[in-house]
Amino acid sequence: MSTTVSSSDRAPLERSVARRAAHWLMLLHCGDATPADIDACRRWRAASPEHERAWQRAESVQQKFGTVAAGLAMRTLGRDRRHARRAGIQTLLLLMTAAPAGYVVWRRPVPARPAKC
Repeated sequence: MSTTVSSSDRAPLERSVARRAAHWLMLLHCGDATPADIDACRRWRAASPEHERAWQRAESVQQKFGTVAAGLAMRTLGRDRRHARRAGIQTLLLLMTAAPAGYVVWRRPVPARPAKC
């Protein structure tokens, strides 16, 4: 299995697409999803390569940060589930957009300064 990531996979996602991916991820992982929700998510992912890329990135972030048990995390944070879900979506969206943008800025070559006479 290859671990290389193409530059298109690192490119920033459109904000609305990233938000939608975060919405689907939270809905499907919270236990409230119906069969119709699952089917609608599959259709959304299949509708565009960008949707699938956003979904893959959202799942990757969720897997990296989802190792803390929900009950323990909720007690630690002292928030009710509704607020935690909204905060989770916001955090996921931030991570999905900020990391690639930071990488692009970091990799951008610095232009040479003109010599002073």
